Amino acid sequence: MDQATREKLDALRAEYAEYAEYGPWMLAVGDRPVNPERIAAWWRRARDKAGVELRWRLHDLRHWSATTAIADGHDIRTVANRLGHANPAMTLRVYAHAVETADRSVADRLGTVLDAEAD
Repeated sequence: MDQATREKLDALRAEYAEYAEYGPWMLAVGDRPVNPERIAAWWRRARDKAGVELRWRLHDLRHWSATTAIADGHDIRTVANRLGHANPAMTLRVYAHAVETADRSVADRLGTVLDAEAD
């Protein structure tokens, strides 16, 4: 996670430290992760309170972050690692459309460089 988010999370944990002992998991108290069904319920509640359309699932945020990272040119191995994919080939299969978008960007940039050098 980015530094600003990390700082906000640390501040929140410090504020509530007297009420709970936080472990390594972002959304959990103690040393065990939260049940995924509970996280999904929290998501639905937050989505509904925020007025976000019902069609948006928590998994869509995962897909968005991976697609954005790949389209912005981040390497597949790093994205795969963040997603928990043991094999980057799995990431390539699922996010091929983002790779194609990144490739178009590279092609456009190379074309611009070649055009500039031709002048």
